[in-house]
Amino acid sequence: MMDVSKLNIGNLDDLVSLQDQVLSTLEDPDWLRQNSRDVLKECIEKYTVLGVYHENQLIATACLIDESYLHQYIDLPEDSVVMDMKFVYVDDGFRRHGLALTLIAAIEDEFAAENITHVLCTIHEENIASKSLMRYYDFVEDSYIDTMYGPRLLCVKEIKR
Repeated sequence: MMDVSKLNIGNLDDLVSLQDQVLSTLEDPDWLRQNSRDVLKECIEKYTVLGVYHENQLIATACLIDESYLHQYIDLPEDSVVMDMKFVYVDDGFRRHGLALTLIAAIEDEFAAENITHVLCTIHEENIASKSLMRYYDFVEDSYIDTMYGPRLLCVKEIKR
């Protein structure tokens, strides 16, 4: 099992490189949006970005943001505490090793004390791998929404405590 650690600004170049590698291997580049270096820097500085290194190379990462913008698209109880899954990237050479699941579980553990009730994410409807991952991890497909980067499937996971 590889260790999960919280990324910091010293990991920014590795995060940019991993994002670029993942996006370059997609069947369709519209499946994921490319975040600018500044956006990735902001994620590291403001939110929780976890990563897994193997032989000094970042091979997997995930980011959960606590300023949900997706909650506007879904009807949840008023007292819900909602976070958005911004991205999950896994190096092409390390896919199907459980790293994405490990990162999602680690992020949920990281925020267990904050009483999160729901995690939301969006997925391109043709991105079968992402849809399968989210279903496996108990996300439920809610609806299709129009986002600034095109139509996406909105998925929600209720966090049960």
